[in-house]
Amino acid sequence: MSVYSVMESMALFILVLFCVQSLAKPRSNIRRNFATKSRYPVYNDDIVHIPPGCTPLHLNMVFRHGTRYPGKKDINGMSELANYINQFHDKGTIYGDMKFPWVNRFKYGDKFLAKVGAEELYNISKRIHKRFQSLFTPNYSGEQHYFVSTMTPRASQSASAFAFGLFEGTGNLGPSKFQPVAITTTNLTEPVLRFFDTCSEYQQKVSKNKRISLAEFHKFQEGPEMNNLKQVLARRLNITDHSSFSTVHIQHMFLSCAYELAIYGEGQWCSVLDDSDLDIIEYFYDIKNYWKRGYGYRINYEMSCLLLRNLTESIENVIQSLNTSDPHTKTIFHFSHAETIIPLLCLMGLFKDAEPLLANNYEEHKNRLFKTAIIAPFAGNVAVVLFSCTGDNPDSLYVQVLANEVPVALPCCNAKELCPVHQFRACFENISKQCDFSKVCNNQSPVDHNEL
Repeated sequence: MSVYSVMESMALFILVLFCVQSLAKPRSNIRRNFATKSRYPVYNDDIVHIPPGCTPLHLNMVFRHGTRYPGKKDINGMSELANYINQFHDKGTIYGDMKFPWVNRFKYGDKFLAKVGAEELYNISKRIHKRFQSLFTPNYSGEQHYFVSTMTPRASQSASAFAFGLFEGTGNLGPSKFQPVAITTTNLTEPVLRFFDTCSEYQQKVSKNKRISLAEFHKFQEGPEMNNLKQVLARRLNITDHSSFSTVHIQHMFLSCAYELAIYGEGQWCSVLDDSDLDIIEYFYDIKNYWKRGYGYRINYEMSCLLLRNLTESIENVIQSLNTSDPHTKTIFHFSHAETIIPLLCLMGLFKDAEPLLANNYEEHKNRLFKTAIIAPFAGNVAVVLFSCTGDNPDSLYVQVLANEVPVALPCCNAKELCPVHQFRACFENISKQCDFSKVCNNQSPVDHNEL
């Protein structure tokens, strides 16, 4: 055999090997942005700091529950995806990390908190304690540290995990010096944390009127990006009957990837979906949240005014107590849902794009501010912190807002991360004073609520 023949054979072998490896190579996803099904970001202690010359006086936080298992509807959808997709592949077929027949790992769990979800809240509590250590000395007091949760198990368990980490080893119960913490659980119709369930205007015009309220979402679902993605994935997965392959199948591929990655650290469908696929599907979910829970309609965020008033009034109460001998509440922690966090951040004017998220402006919004993976991942949180700061300014009291533990600049405070208290007060004073939940929501009868 000639040298050239040997070289040609080797070149052909390398080409074939490259092609085989390309088919088997997992696509690029142990990441990243899965809309509201994203895991909480991993931080190190570099994030633990307070503004120089400042001392924290009060902290009020609103949390979303930690990473949870999928609900029954999504579990059933993933099982239906398995039945559908397996018919196009022989047993033993491998694509990336995907081996056919594919089996849905989720059999039960109905939105219960996952172990990793409890760990998220526990780890956040350790950073919060380190960052605001002076607020937690001496030890726990029910009068100075207040915990409240919605009555769903995933929210109340998140509260327990956070409280355990915050006061770990400071009690006198058992060998571990456990400190029991009082957690108030609200009912399903209270309007401070679950306003989305009790607001008639929202329920009638948005939540139960999806054909009209989510028109942009439905347009995108049938638009060029999603239709092209269907064709791409059908070819990639050897789906011979393209007409039977729908966006519902794509949604459950995405959800399976997101949940497996969040709970188990890896997901078979993540090796099938590449970054460009995930960007499109992420926008698909973000546009839905924009119109259902975000800036799409005023009622979406105006109905969270009682919660915003809770944040602002807790600061005012502390300020009023500073010149007295009365002890003030040092911390308040609420545990709730994405449906709580997203409207609250919108009412505060944060993460707002110049243009709305529409079916026809996907390209313009690739670098959008309204990304629910950033705004409300599992264990997502919003905090307002009152500081006393030294300096030349006679107004020594400042407020800082944190989103997922990171300082954010309020648009109404000249985009400053540390906002003078009089300016912070001006930002939200009208919203708080004019917050009549029954009028905002056009409720036929007033909704009873206790200030949390």
